[in-house]
Amino acid sequence: EMPETKKSDKAKYWLSERSVGEFSRSFNFPTQVDQDSVTANFKDGILNILVPKVKKHESKRIAIS
Repeated sequence: EMPETKKSDKAKYWLSERSVGEFSRSFNFPTQVDQDSVTANFKDGILNILVPKVKKHESKRIAIS
C-alpha cells in the first residue's frame, strides 16, 4: 500500500488510499447514512463513493385549542 492524501476545496473525505492488487476496506460512519442514495463510480483507476447523510426530520408545532 502507498497512502496518498490530497486536500480539496470541493469535497471532504475521511480516507484516500492507493494500492496495487486485491483490496478491501470497511468502516463505520459517525452519523446515519441514506443507504438507498449511495452511488459509486470508477473512472481513470479511481473509485469514488458518495454516501449522503440521512436528512433530519424537522419538528412541527401543533396548536392545541
